[in-house]
Amino acid sequence: MSESGQRVMQAIESRRRRQRGAALAAVGIAMGAFIALTVVGVDLGRLAFTATEVQTIADVGATAGAQALATNFATGGSLNPVAQAQTAAAQNRVDGSTASLAAGDVQVGNYNFATNAFAAGGLPSNAVRVNAQATVTNIVAGALGDALTTVQKTATAAFGGITSGAPVLPLAVGECHFQAFQGSGSCSDLPSLTQAPSPSDNTCWTSLGPNPASASQVSGYLPTTCCQGGNCGGGQPAPSVTVGSVINLVNGQMDSVLKIIKDCFDDGIREFLVPVVTCNNCTHAMTVTGFATIRVDSVRATGNPKGIWLTSFCKADAFEGGLGGTSFGTVSMALVR
Repeated sequence: MSESGQRVMQAIESRRRRQRGAALAAVGIAMGAFIALTVVGVDLGRLAFTATEVQTIADVGATAGAQALATNFATGGSLNPVAQAQTAAAQNRVDGSTASLAAGDVQVGNYNFATNAFAAGGLPSNAVRVNAQATVTNIVAGALGDALTTVQKTATAAFGGITSGAPVLPLAVGECHFQAFQGSGSCSDLPSLTQAPSPSDNTCWTSLGPNPASASQVSGYLPTTCCQGGNCGGGQPAPSVTVGSVINLVNGQMDSVLKIIKDCFDDGIREFLVPVVTCNNCTHAMTVTGFATIRVDSVRATGNPKGIWLTSFCKADAFEGGLGGTSFGTVSMALVR
């Protein structure tokens, strides 16, 4: 090979070595970037997973605290909502360790459903807010001087009057009976009624909807197991009724309906959810303003007077209707924020 040919070959080989070196450098840079991105991804993934865990702690803590308040309301108990929130949180784990809530992380107060606002320490106490947090040790950020990241999440749970339900007993109660309860908020001030439907037209039979209220329509929602004198409940699914629904009303003894309810009572079926309506009269449709839970104490289907003797009482977490309606003693609880 001539001298000029050798020089050409040497130049080509030198260029190849430079290219191989550049390729190796590029591969090294790419690998470094890949490893860095992987570690960053681990950091971010861990933070995201921890954030989910922390939110769960906030949720379960707030729920347990509000549940304690609702139980106290319904039973007159004295559960400590802060302690209940802490106990519920401790049954979970965050970043591999047992979760915990400091007493200062749990606030008891009032939640206003109309404004969606929580006031710590506000009365009446119907809500619990939990501020949960966890500190995570970083890998990449730690090497850059930011060793720790604090993850914080908040949840608020509250109890209040329900806005919907599926009553089985087709009886509507006038809200004027609940004036004492509305003034005090005390379950002991819920009414007991000596005769329903009432001659004053403050309790009425109802079709639970726009259909005319009649004996056949009213009895159709009662259980089929309740029978007397050849008359039985129809077992029809009770329609969902909401606050603001317009339901038709009717008064009267309705002996056949009272006999069926008397049989229900004798069979031990004595607790019912009923709609509450504005007090007026039973000759036309009225608007539902809330719901109450009643216990039937006795039924008189013969003689004079006839009717249902009942007691209203507080009940919490019995139904799944939306929150925010006026409380007539029947409440539910849910996360609200």
